[in-house]
Amino acid sequence: MATSNNIPISRTKIVVPRRREEILTRTRLLEMMFEFLDKKLVLVSAPAGYGKTSLLIDLHHHSDLPFCWLSLDALDRDPQRFASYFIGAIEEKFPDFGKRASEILNSFTSISEGMESLVVALVNDIFDHIPQHFVLVLDDYHLISDVPVIQNFLNRFIQLVDENCHLIVSSRALTQLPDLPLLVARNLVGGLDLSELAFRPDEIQALFVQNYNTFISEEIAKELFDETEGWITGLQLTRLGITHGMEERRRITRTAGVGLFDFLGQQVLDQQPEDVRFC
Repeated sequence: MATSNNIPISRTKIVVPRRREEILTRTRLLEMMFEFLDKKLVLVSAPAGYGKTSLLIDLHHHSDLPFCWLSLDALDRDPQRFASYFIGAIEEKFPDFGKRASEILNSFTSISEGMESLVVALVNDIFDHIPQHFVLVLDDYHLISDVPVIQNFLNRFIQLVDENCHLIVSSRALTQLPDLPLLVARNLVGGLDLSELAFRPDEIQALFVQNYNTFISEEIAKELFDETEGWITGLQLTRLGITHGMEERRRITRTAGVGLFDFLGQQVLDQQPEDVRFC
């Protein structure tokens, strides 16, 4: 699949990831998300390892709505590439969509020169070719969130697009858009943050039963919640200490190369600017 400016489009970035068996369905969060799908914009914001992507995959699994998906990476900081993938993600689900927008994107060398015309073309294409309600997920938005052109693009898109498009933005930080306060004031925004995404004691119990065939008491579940604050990655690492002795836990951790320091280094520290990493 290829679209604007001969930018190759990898389908693995624009299809919903496969649902893994170990994903725990959290009914309370799904119910909240289904309520939010009446909004134009849904923000799912929490640090690394809180299950944002898993929740959205599970939402797709339980929803009858068509889902368009874009897994973002650092290369998408280029606005032209981002716009191509944005179009491609919708076109993957709706093949009749995107011709007008792709033609406009191909007609200029810089998105900032013709952003308004591109956004209008996108919105009109959706209006003309997508009559039903649908969901568009931007996953890992924090990787590109500080690019002004992309911020303005999304800001304008949300303002103009018809109410049948429901944009979900998943990020490690609260998404900032120029007109976000106005959108909130108009009741067009919903979302989840760390406090909702954290695993609660009853969900910790359900997680251990489903994935590890291990029953833990309410007391232990509460202790784990207090220790990890419901952080799913911390719970998965802690599981080794419950199902194995401490020496066995250390052996498995060394063998698997999994450790809290390694995880934080790869998923948090390595994502920071150089001046922050070496201060």
